[in-house]
This record gives sequence, C-alpha cells and structure tokens, in this order.
Amino acid sequence: MPYSTPADAAPARPPRNYGRWLAALWLIAVALTVYFILAHWHAAPALRPAPDLLSTYMPERALWLEEQRVQQDSAGRGVLYERHQAGALFIPDAVWVLTLILYLIPIIYVLRRSFFQGDVPPSWTLALILAGPLLVVILGGVSDETRGSAALVFITGLTFGAITGQRDVKALRFSPGDLAAWRNAAVFTAIVIAILVIYRLLVQPDYPLRWPTPEKLARYAAWAVFQQWLLNRVLAREALRLTGGRQVVAAALVAALFGLLHAPNFALMCATCIGAFIWIQLYFRRPYVLPLAASHLVLNVTMIALLPPWLLRNAEIGVRYFISAL
Repeated sequence: MPYSTPADAAPARPPRNYGRWLAALWLIAVALTVYFILAHWHAAPALRPAPDLLSTYMPERALWLEEQRVQQDSAGRGVLYERHQAGALFIPDAVWVLTLILYLIPIIYVLRRSFFQGDVPPSWTLALILAGPLLVVILGGVSDETRGSAALVFITGLTFGAITGQRDVKALRFSPGDLAAWRNAAVFTAIVIAILVIYRLLVQPDYPLRWPTPEKLARYAAWAVFQQWLLNRVLAREALRLTGGRQVVAAALVAALFGLLHAPNFALMCATCIGAFIWIQLYFRRPYVLPLAASHLVLNVTMIALLPPWLLRNAEIGVRYFISAL
C-alpha cells in the first residue's frame, strides 16, 4: 500500500508563538500602568481635586488647566515649573556624589569582567545602563538647573552603554541601510502621521501648530540617532540574550524601559514605549539604525506639532515637563 515518506510529506508549519506575544503584551500593559501611576504622582499638586473628569485620567490636561488658572490669577507662566523644580532638586550634592560612587563600583567591575572574561550576564548590563538615567529622570532632575553631580549620574549610565556597545565593532558603523529598511520605516511613519492628521481634522482644536525651533530640531536629530543606536544595537541585543532569543519579548522589555526614561510625561512615555516596540521589531528584520532614527525624528516633530498641549504638553521630561505649555 503506497504511503508518503517523511521526505515526501508536506513541510510542517512552524508553531505560532502566541505565548511570546501574550508575554510581550503583558509587559507593555504593566509598563503603561506604571507610567500612569508615575505621571499622577508627579502631577499630584494639580490633581487635588481634579478640575474635571478627563483630568482625573490625563495629568497633562490637569496641568494645562492649572496653568490657565494660574495665568488668570496673574501669578506668572513659570509658577508650576518653579514649584516642581524646587521639589525635584532638593537632594544635596553629597548624596548624588555618594550615588555616583556606588554606581561606578559595579560598572567598573562589569567592564573589567566584560573585557577580560566576556561572560557578563545581560541582566547586569541592562540594569547598569538604565539605573542612573532612570533614577535622575524619575526624581525630576533633568532641567536647566540640574546639579552637576546628578548630571554625572545620568551621563555615566549612557557612557557605560556606549562602551558596552563597542564590544560589537559592527555596532559602531552607521550604514545608510537598504531600500527595504527605509520602506519599512517610512510605512510605519506614514501610518502614525495619518492617524495624527485625521485626529486634528476631526477634533479641529483651537490651538496652533507647534513646530520646534531649529535649535530643538538639531537636538532632536542628534538624540534620535543616539537613542536608536542605544535602543537597538545595545539594549535590544542584551535583551535578546536575556530572553533566550525571543525577539517579541525582548522588544517589549526594552520598550517598557525606554518609555520609563521619558517620565513623568504620560503621553510621551506611552508613545515612546509603543514606538520603541515597533522600531525594534523593524530593526530585527532589517538591522539598520539610520532609517529608524529618521522615523524617530519625523514622528517626534509631527507629534509636537499636531498634538494638543493638554495631551503631550511640551514633549519634555523630568522637571522640564512642568515648563508652561501655553
């Protein structure tokens, strides 16, 4: 009786990894919940009591309405910024210096082990890259008046990430990318822009377009390249090692942490988390940084221009988040 041999049988379809997607979605849901709590914690002075029901769930709107009230009282546009700045910068230099010393001890140990033994657990690398910047951002220490000692803690984490990235020589090359990489980035960017334009046409808000100044545009461009390099070439690589090569889970983990670096701006944290998740997925398909950096820059500028101040505010983080958006 004829039968099919294994060689003749139709190839089996690869199993669908629904569990990995569920884990990734769970990580992102947890991250969005943490963002919500963190944003409300920082905006608490303007939320007691909340001006309206929508403000209860959107701290940016509560701050916007509080700014309007303060302006009507002739108290000045910088009152909220000064109020939160005073609370954010109370930590003395001695404590930040001690924090920096304690931060440098494991970094030096990991760098020594990395270069001489090459067996550093990826969890250590991820934790040390993000610990300093996260601490400074969450405590509101990112401003024009940030203490130098706090800024050193922030810079140390980013510098460690750059040094860690040098273990892969190819990570230092910024290839312009191929057509597929630019096409994928352009499609994602176009979809988001279309959603923002449709929102503006439907809502017809009574606020002007807010295009960034040339100085801010140059700053955004430089940060977009660096962030995409750090995000994909360093953090995503370590997350892949940590998750055993599960790309979806690795992307969700890095995206959740990346969004947290934009605290306490709730809308910006959510946008960067979701954006980072998609950018990393695109990078896994076509590993080129510059197309994603261009997408990052264009979406950053477009969101600032089209989204209302009571949703995105000024697209700043740390205590600069409280600079007037009026």
